[in-house]
Amino acid sequence: MKILEKDLDKGYVEVLPETLDDLWHLYHIVRKGDLVFALERRRVKDERAETIRRDKGERRPVYLGVRVEDTEFDKYSNRLRIKGIIEHGPESGSHHTINVTTGKRIKVVKEEWDRKDLERLEEAEMSRPPVLLVAVDAGEGTLGIVRDYGLDVVARVRHNVPGKRGGDRRAELREFFHRLADEIERVMKEEGVEHLVVGGPGFVKEEFAEFLREERGINPAVEDTGSADESGLVEMIRRGAVERVVEESRVAEEARHVEEVFKRIGRGDDTVAYGLEDCKRAAEFGAVETLLIADEVFRRAMVEGDEDVRELVEYVERTGGDVLIVSTEHEWGERLLELGGVAALLRFGLPG
Repeated sequence: MKILEKDLDKGYVEVLPETLDDLWHLYHIVRKGDLVFALERRRVKDERAETIRRDKGERRPVYLGVRVEDTEFDKYSNRLRIKGIIEHGPESGSHHTINVTTGKRIKVVKEEWDRKDLERLEEAEMSRPPVLLVAVDAGEGTLGIVRDYGLDVVARVRHNVPGKRGGDRRAELREFFHRLADEIERVMKEEGVEHLVVGGPGFVKEEFAEFLREERGINPAVEDTGSADESGLVEMIRRGAVERVVEESRVAEEARHVEEVFKRIGRGDDTVAYGLEDCKRAAEFGAVETLLIADEVFRRAMVEGDEDVRELVEYVERTGGDVLIVSTEHEWGERLLELGGVAALLRFGLPG
């Protein structure tokens, strides 16, 4: 997410969402009563047209300000729908839906920006660790890093691997795998890479991915591509491989925390709490190490002004604990809802 302009004295932040994850962040930030500005296409009638000729109007780009009534996140069409009443622009007073997609800038105006909303914006703005893409086929490997500004091809590895009937094919293919893996490890170390995606046109990519898991302890995501050169890297990007691997990493973090909650509950550990009241009590003792809140619960609390949830979050942050908003788009978020949508991993057990 790019923050293009921010003036909290005037109550607005202008942003440019770049990924589906950014749209998910905006879904939790934009609420009923906010004012959202965007460049939209509306049918505008020519008032000078002859009255005897019905003028259906022409669709033109217009800058609209919509007072939000509802928001809807559609993960299948990769867009955030912001529905409301036009307050600024043509046809003021009529209903309009702003369809926010990646690459579409919007300005969000609030009477008062909540601290958690600003922190969520900062989280979305932070540069994510670079993703390393590797396109591979027999004897050919191309490495590229996806940076904020685009694709950077950082290395190419070539090795003479005989055809399928060549006597030394297996030995030479394994030698090629070692050379390519060495290069991958070098780049990952130098660039601080956390995510790796391996792609290619045939079965070699699967063999190489298995080699990385068994020989180097690296577990890459695997994608199909039409080639093992730079165009294969571009193809991976176009197919959304980067967004998927980053999203899977975020979900994995949330899953680990929720799973730990259930493990501690299962063994009767006293360093876990769930439900709003128990978690609030733990927070008052300064015992909360990590607070988990289902996104539905957090969003509802922000919309309805639930002071209990706000106070809980403030207690945890004030005592040095972490707050993790868990998505209910995956099963672990749904499991958290079974516990009331709020749980906490504690530093120590509470007195009875």
